[in-house]
Amino acid sequence: MRSPAEVWRAVIRRAACGDRTFSFDEVREWPREHFERLIKLGIVRDGPLAGSVECDACGTMHREDVVWEPSVRDPLGKRAYIRCPEEGPVHVPEIRLRQWVIDGSAMAANLAAAMALSGAVEEIAAGRVWRLGRRRLAGRFRDVLLSMASVQEHLRIVDAATRHLTAKDGILLVAQPPHEPEGHDRLTVIDLAQVVEVGADALTVDLDYIEDLLPRERTIKEDKIRSLPVPEGIPWAEITLEVGDSSLRVIARGQSWNVDLEEAGFADSRRKQGEADKLFRILNWFALHHGRLPIAEVRRRKDSPDGFRRQISNLRKRLGSLIPAEGESILWDPEEEAYTCCFRILRSGEAALPQPADGSWMSFELVERRDGRIAAGVKANSVRRARDARTGQTDAGEYQEMLWHEYSLVDLGLARDVDRLLPEGCVLIELLRSSGRLARAGDDLAVLKLNQWLRGRTGLNGDPLQFSEATGTWIATFDCSSERRR
Repeated sequence: MRSPAEVWRAVIRRAACGDRTFSFDEVREWPREHFERLIKLGIVRDGPLAGSVECDACGTMHREDVVWEPSVRDPLGKRAYIRCPEEGPVHVPEIRLRQWVIDGSAMAANLAAAMALSGAVEEIAAGRVWRLGRRRLAGRFRDVLLSMASVQEHLRIVDAATRHLTAKDGILLVAQPPHEPEGHDRLTVIDLAQVVEVGADALTVDLDYIEDLLPRERTIKEDKIRSLPVPEGIPWAEITLEVGDSSLRVIARGQSWNVDLEEAGFADSRRKQGEADKLFRILNWFALHHGRLPIAEVRRRKDSPDGFRRQISNLRKRLGSLIPAEGESILWDPEEEAYTCCFRILRSGEAALPQPADGSWMSFELVERRDGRIAAGVKANSVRRARDARTGQTDAGEYQEMLWHEYSLVDLGLARDVDRLLPEGCVLIELLRSSGRLARAGDDLAVLKLNQWLRGRTGLNGDPLQFSEATGTWIATFDCSSERRR
């Protein structure tokens, strides 16, 4: 059984061939539901009965012409046969003679509707090229055209399409991309199979992916982005982003700024006001995964890794325009095959734990207070001015102090309410009351979840909880204590 993606690609590639028909033997390998969707959309329709089929009697799979013979036993009054050199006459059931044809005009109409194009669909070259309409993409209006011609005709089709442009430039969706991509002054050539999928009731087109492929001589969105006055020379490691549904909070060295989608450059200009664009959705995705996105997760969501790479590049530029911090904001880790944020990122409403100045778990501490709240303490460097009693001179001195923040277990997301703790919340209380040691199995799910939760809420590297095979216990790499210890 072929997958829906394989079927759709086969349909698109066959559309660029001289013979746009599919035989019954091919179609019966397709998922029935997917095939029925194509028929419902009119992209595939019934064609004439086949004049030849492959022999399935002798095992050599040779192709023979169909011969019709009169038959009183058949309702049609005739039966189909092929003549096999080894088996003689072989009956061919009529269902094996059925064929389906790709309808180029239906394909063009469905694409125009899916892209919400303005203007009527116009056939430029009979059965091969259509002008689908026009819409605003990447900051300007562009014509969209469809080619179902073979790759041998590519240059001729490009010339014909260019002559029919009504806008300054356009997009040519091709059923069969050229072997060697060539640059064209006014046309961006895009493989139809890369940007279109078959949905339940209509085709779906990845407009964000298309925009990423378009020339960048458009109105630059970054020019309109508000640049935040973060401290000069601040590295990304000292930046925290809190991502809301329609806003962004930026925190840096004790200062914070709230910006809406428009100010941050994440508003989708193609949709109604207040809707986020795809880059903001990716930022949200990073927040949900605590700043680390494996490429396997991208593939699982059926995004193209190449397209996602371009979107990450655009996200870096967008963040750099908003926050003029030093260095790269997002890095690719080839060993882990994941994109990693160089800043702390979390969803708005999540309580972030403080991060020590040296980025070490050794400078982090958790304490359970008598009232049940959790206090998180970190070592921070402070500067104070001191006066020499003898000379009267003042000088600046640096010293370390503990900074404390207190949270309820509900605020931390470790309890549903005061009396109902989640499993990882129970483990945290047990850990604090046993001074950082847990007699639990190495594969204990609640401990593993707490380990991940601590990494995500602090943004620190390394495991805060480590399992000792020798003692069979989990040991915290930070200080733990409780004022309510039993």
